[in-house]
Amino acid sequence: MQNLNDAPPFDVIIVLGAAQKKNGEPGPAMERRVVHAARYMQTIDGSMLLLSGGCSSSDVPEATTMKQLALSMGVRETRILCETASRTTLENASNCADLLREKRFRTCVLVTDSFHMRRAVITFHALGVAVRPEPVFVPWTALTLVSYCREFIALLVYPARIRNYLKSRPERTSTI
Repeated sequence: MQNLNDAPPFDVIIVLGAAQKKNGEPGPAMERRVVHAARYMQTIDGSMLLLSGGCSSSDVPEATTMKQLALSMGVRETRILCETASRTTLENASNCADLLREKRFRTCVLVTDSFHMRRAVITFHALGVAVRPEPVFVPWTALTLVSYCREFIALLVYPARIRNYLKSRPERTSTI
């Protein structure tokens, strides 16, 4: 990872959601991502934090849970935006792209786990959002190995999903 003190300014740091507990508390991946983004954000004056994730394993949207965690880490509420409808990486990218256009953000950092980053970047780029990856280190466990295998399969399937999505929504191809 680069020295955070040398980080260039960015308009927004996008954090992709991750599984949470059924009671709405953050799961380990979610916590890793938000902690990483909040620390990174401390080095960038004026950047916003865009938290992306809807309801998956809980009735509480992932972005709402991530917001509470970011607030507990000292991120000011005025610097947090939430996208609470997405349930997939493709929806994360699409919904974030809409918010980025609305807010006129141009420079974006993308935070997600290292095993997920390649697919996330490909998806955001396909939807016209240029992002600079800021992957989160994930300790090696059996679950990490399963996650890498899942991502390998997803990388085979996702290009077709993205193409089908863009065919059905041609307005999504404009760049940020």
